Amino acid sequence: MGPLSAAEEFGLVVVQKDIQTIVNNETRFWLLGSKPSASNLEAVDYKATLFVDLPENRPGALYQVLAVFAQKQLNLTKIESRPQKTQLGEYFFVIDVAVKAQAKELQEAISLLQEQQFPVHLIGQYPVYQINQVKPAQ
Repeated sequence: MGPLSAAEEFGLVVVQKDIQTIVNNETRFWLLGSKPSASNLEAVDYKATLFVDLPENRPGALYQVLAVFAQKQLNLTKIESRPQKTQLGEYFFVIDVAVKAQAKELQEAISLLQEQQFPVHLIGQYPVYQINQVKPAQ
């Protein structure tokens, strides 16, 4: 799935158009690789994605994690819980952080979380692009 412009840019075949159920639907895609991808798009934002483990199922653990980001004035753009698959009821969190001008604050937040015994895995920092698709005439 993707915008028509991606099919044109990368020479892909469009199997079906307009499959969304909501007209203004936005879908997020990641382009993964070992080297930066050449693109004619301009980044509109920068984000980092982290995995944060809650080593114990204790009251207030998620609050403590979120408080660190608030203390460092970091805007969280996504928080998603995922099962640990080690024990029922144990979760880790996938957290996206807006980081354009705050790389130092992000590193400080990671250090604080580690000091509080929350394992943190920085998956990566990356630019965010907005692709505005032209809507077909009705």
